[in-house]
This record gives sequence, structure tokens and C-alpha cells, in this order.
Amino acid sequence: MLAYSIIMLNTDAHSPKIVKKMTLQEFIRNNRGINDGADLPADFLEGIYNRITAEGFKVKEDDGAPDPGTPVADSKVSSHDKYRAEAQQLMTTAQGLLKRASEGSLSDFVVANKAEYVAAIMQLGWAPMLAAMSVLLEESQDVQVSGHCLRGMVSAILLLSISGMGSERDAFVSTLTQFTNLHCHTAREVRQKNLEAIQATMTIARQVGNFLGSSWGPVLRCISQLDRLQLVGHGQRLGGGLAGDRSGHHGGGGWGGGDVERSDRDAVDEFNSLRIDQEVDASAIDRIFSASGRLSDEAIVDFVRHLCAVSREELDGVPSAPRVFSMQKIVEITYYNMSRIRIVWSRIWAILGEHFQSVALRADQELAMYAIDAMRQLAFKFLEKDELTSFHFQRDFLKPFDYIIANSPSPVIRELVVRCLTQVVRSTSRNIKSGWKNIFMVLNVAARDDTDTVVLLAFDLVHKLVEETFTQVTSDAAHGHVAYGDCVGCLTSFARNKHSIDISLQSVGLISHCTQITLRTHGVGDAATSHRMFTDSEEDVRMWFPVLTGLGGLAADTRLQHDLGSSALTALFSILMHHGHQFSSQLWGIVSHGVLLPLFEDVHHLEEVADTAWLRVQLTPAIDYMTKLCVAFMPAVEQPLADFLKVLGACIGQDEAMAEMGITAIKTLIAGTGSKFSSDMWAMVCRILVRIFEQSHSDPFSEAPILNCPLFSEFRVVNMPGHCLHRNLLQASILNCPPFCEFYMINIIGP
Repeated sequence: MLAYSIIMLNTDAHSPKIVKKMTLQEFIRNNRGINDGADLPADFLEGIYNRITAEGFKVKEDDGAPDPGTPVADSKVSSHDKYRAEAQQLMTTAQGLLKRASEGSLSDFVVANKAEYVAAIMQLGWAPMLAAMSVLLEESQDVQVSGHCLRGMVSAILLLSISGMGSERDAFVSTLTQFTNLHCHTAREVRQKNLEAIQATMTIARQVGNFLGSSWGPVLRCISQLDRLQLVGHGQRLGGGLAGDRSGHHGGGGWGGGDVERSDRDAVDEFNSLRIDQEVDASAIDRIFSASGRLSDEAIVDFVRHLCAVSREELDGVPSAPRVFSMQKIVEITYYNMSRIRIVWSRIWAILGEHFQSVALRADQELAMYAIDAMRQLAFKFLEKDELTSFHFQRDFLKPFDYIIANSPSPVIRELVVRCLTQVVRSTSRNIKSGWKNIFMVLNVAARDDTDTVVLLAFDLVHKLVEETFTQVTSDAAHGHVAYGDCVGCLTSFARNKHSIDISLQSVGLISHCTQITLRTHGVGDAATSHRMFTDSEEDVRMWFPVLTGLGGLAADTRLQHDLGSSALTALFSILMHHGHQFSSQLWGIVSHGVLLPLFEDVHHLEEVADTAWLRVQLTPAIDYMTKLCVAFMPAVEQPLADFLKVLGACIGQDEAMAEMGITAIKTLIAGTGSKFSSDMWAMVCRILVRIFEQSHSDPFSEAPILNCPLFSEFRVVNMPGHCLHRNLLQASILNCPPFCEFYMINIIGP
């Protein structure tokens, strides 16, 4: 609208036929609302008005044209004659302009020196150009014509790639690769123009790799088929030699059928192979992959994604004879690009790792072994470099090992994963940081494996880790505490394995050994002489909780063999007895709720158990150990003791054997720790005793040596004065219980 208005203003201002000229206000009024419903700025329109009225505009070639104000003919002639005269005048003017343009110099043309101009030209002309070049390439047998067309295609691809015109570039690249004659479903002999198309494809791969994007797909498929034909020329039918004697079929690329017999197709392939071998430099293909290290960060991601897609096509082409050319190239480019910054590398490995996983889980065992071995080689290279603090690129890199061993149905593949990981750990353990998590996850899965060999190999690795490199594993400031917990969890899984009780018992011993190594790492030597106190701080809880919960879980699991549970229970209380004097009361509270109470969880469900004989066997050593623990570390263990007294009260309410076990423990606790009881603790003891007497019709203390215990009499005088205990008993409303009254009169008030 504005352009039309300017033309109208120019005509109005400079035509001698128009007497009354357009004013500025009229020009502004004519242009109201043309800016998407709004008005253009008044000063902008005023500037246009002033410039147009001052000097009209016309094209350069209009200098020799008639004045638009000059009448074409007499005013008396008809309108039809006027129209014919004006048309003739326009034709004459146009012919004159064309003639002068053809005879003039290049200075008459405007030079376009901006990329935006090229993009606009290509946007308009790419389709006709592609159509013209395609027709000429298809129909012409002239080598010179086909050469010009291929060079034009390469130039067009370059311009389209730089201009960011992805769809148009893909159309050109797809057409170019089709003319290589490598993607045909029927066998056709490669002609000279096809060889030139192959060379052109190599050229764009080398020159515009940073801009190819999704066009890498057809380029890499072309390279894959080149390799297939080259192998045919060397007497092979498979692209990688993994299974060369399995089948005589060609691998991949859709060559499974055609218009000729297979023998004819083989003859054509051999002929094409000889021509390609003579005309195409194999090293040029290798240079494309070796140059991948110089691709931009975005380009390398596209390159890797499409190379993995081509690899999948090769593997799926003929299941009985998969080709691994692209798999080999994947390993190569992984080496070439491993030095990239880790953020970019993580994007690359996210694609590659998923591809390795899918190949390793294929039914073809030989192919799966090839993929795992390739990952082993790459792991050696990747773990040579130290990992930056607080990053977890090693964890991402080793994740496929964990996925494969957890999902592979083949015991051979699972065994190979453990063997490969063992080699990696022994060679690069000094540089492993965040990767320990995945290593222990693999070992954790292996510990639950159904195959003895897998379990034995994995346990041998974790045993050597604990004995030889455990300090190094747990010393890293960022990842050491995670590795420590994962290692203990791994040993706990080995302790639960179903194949070997010997491995289970050794695992319990290694868990205890981890504690000693960790304490030495933290500067805590002999516990008897150390003054280090452990509190409920995050650091101390992370140090003690994995070991204590691991042993406690094994000791409380009634499904495990008795020898294993007994060994875990002994190890647990041995650690607590040895280091308990270094625990604060707050840490003891955490240990009580998280470790000790779960040992007696079954006591609260005795009404659901018909036969408690097995439970007595399970609980007797635990109650003995717990009693000794409370006696040894009172008053620091006041919270665990309070929880333990509740357990004993629950035992007394059961059958005679369970009640006797509970009463015996209570007697020992009162005799051994009563002097350290606070008033609140005595109040709790009284409530437990009240419950005992309420649940019993006979005097449980009638034959107890506690009545004559001098120590207890001393407690009565010093620590539990009559009024204190009397107040607690009154609150309990138990004075009417004859057995307890007798106990109260004799031991508290006196005879």
C-alpha cells in the first residue's frame, strides 16, 4: 500500500497534466491504517513526501524514454487507438533497453555481495536447477555435460548448506547420491558419470561436513555401499569379516532381489567393484572419518547419529550375515573425538552408548561380543584422563556395561561383561572416580546372577578391590562416600548369593574389613586409644550407616542360612562393642532406630506365629548381644535401651520360654546398669515392671537373685529413693498387685 501511495504521489507531483497537487495532509490521510491497522509515524511520511516532491524517481534506463507527461496522440483520437499507441511505445522502449543492456559493460549491473541475496536467489531457483541438472545427468551420455551438472550440484549444495536451507540441501544430496548407482534395487553397471557422482559425494563430505546435518544419512549410506563393493572385489561377501563363512549373501542395502538372477547380480557387483577399486581412492573414505575430529560440535552429533543409523541398517540387512563396517568406523571416530570438551562428548556418547547397548543385546552372540570388546577398548582410552571434580562423565560412559549385564539373557555375554570390566578396573583404577558407581552396580547385578562363573568372577574382582584399592576408591572428596556405600551394598548382595555359603561368609568379613580401612583413612587408628567421637553429622552417618545397616539386614533376614545370619550378627555387635564408646548419644539413637530395632521386628508379630521355637533360636543371641551392649555403654545408649526394654516387655507377654528370656535380660540390665539410670529411665523401667506384673499371676522374681543383690540395695538407697519410685508406682496404679507389693515392700521400703 505504501509503495502504491508513493507512486501516486510521484505521478501527482511531477505530471504537468495535474494542476492541483497533493498536499502533505492529504498524503498522510491517504496512508492511514496501512501499518497492520495502525498509522505510520507522521515524520516518516513527511520525509517521504518532501523527498518525492523535491525530486521524482525513475529507473536508470528511463533517461531516453519519452516523458510520461507527453501526450501520445491527439486528444481527438479514440481510446482504442491510444491504447495501441501506448503498447507500441512500451514495446519499443523495452527493446531499446534490452539492446543497450546486451551491448553495455558489466558496470551496468549491481553486484550482490551479501549472503542474504544468495539465499533469496537459491530459494527461488533451486527447484528448476535441480530438475534441469537431474534430467541432463539421467539422459545425457556426454561426459562434459555430466561433469558440469555434478559440479553445479556440488556448488548448489555448498550454497544451500551455508545458507541454512536444510530441506533444499537434502533434496540435492539425495539426488546426487542416487546418481552414484549404489542404492539401486536392481544390479546396474557403474558408468563413468556414476563414478564422478561418487567422487562428488566424497567432495561434499569433506568440504561441507559442518553444514550437512541430516544429509549425512545418504552420504554415509553411499560410503557403506562402497565398502560392500570393495569387499566383493576382494572375494568377500560380508562387510567386516565377523561371520564370513556363514552365508554367501550380500549384506545390507536392499540387494535381496532384483530383475536379474543372483549369479548375474554377483557378476555385475564384481565388475562394479573392479571399476570402483580402480577409480575411487579407499584412503579418501578413511579421511572422511579421520576428519570427524575437526567437525563442529553440532555437526559431529549429526554425523554420529546418522552413522549409528547406517550401522543398524547394515546389521539388519541380512541377519545371517551382518556387516560391521559402520561399527568399526564408530569405534574409530570415538577415538578421534574423545578429546572434545566433555559437554559435547556426553552428547556424542549418549548416542553411541545406546547403539552399543542395542548391538550387545542382539541374539547374534558373536556380534554382541564384538560390541562389548569395542567398549572395553574405548574404556581404556577414555579412563586414561582424569575426571574433573563434581562431574560424572565416567558414570555416563560405563552405564552401557550395567545395562547389558542387567538385560542380557546370555550367560556368556554377562560373563564377558565382568571379564572386560575386570581388565578395565585393574588397568585404570587410579583414574576412576564417578565410574565406581557403575562398576559396583555391575558387580551388584552379577552377585544375583544364576551362573556360578559370573558370581565367582565378580566376587574375585570386588575382593581385590577391597583388599588392594579400597582406600583409593573411597578417598575421592566428591565421589568417595558414594563408592563406599555402593561397595558395601555390593558385598551385601554377595552375602545373599544362593550359590556359595563360603562367598557369603567371606562377604560378611569383607564388610567388617571395609570399616577398619575407612577408619584408618579418616585417621582413626586403634579404637581403644582414639579420642575421636562420632556424632550424628552427615559425614559420620555416611561412614557408619552402610556397614551397620548391611550387617543388620543380613542378621535380621530369616530367609538366609543360620550360619550366615549368626556371622552377620556377630560382626555387627563386634563393631558396636569395639567402637561404641566413640558414639555420641545422638548417633546411638540413629543406630537404634535404623539398625538395632529391625533385629527384633518379629517380636511385635508373635501373635501371628504358631511355633516360636525358630524365633527363640534367632532372638536369643541378639538379645544377649544387645544386653551386653547396653550394660557396656550406658548412659550413652539410653535411647537404644529404652527401645530394647519395649522389646523385652513384648517378649514377656508371650509363652513361658519367651517370657523367661525377656525377664532374664531385664534382671541383667537392672543389675548392670541401674546405677546409671536417670529418673526418666527408672520411670520407664517401672512401667515395664508394672506391665510384667499385670501380665503375670505368679511372682517372676520369687527365685530371682536380684532380691539379695547388694548392688541392687545400693541402687535403692542411692539412685531410686522410695518417694521417687513410689510416685511412679502410684501413677501406675499397681499397688494392689500382691506380687509387686511384696517386691516393693522388701526391696524399696525395707522389711
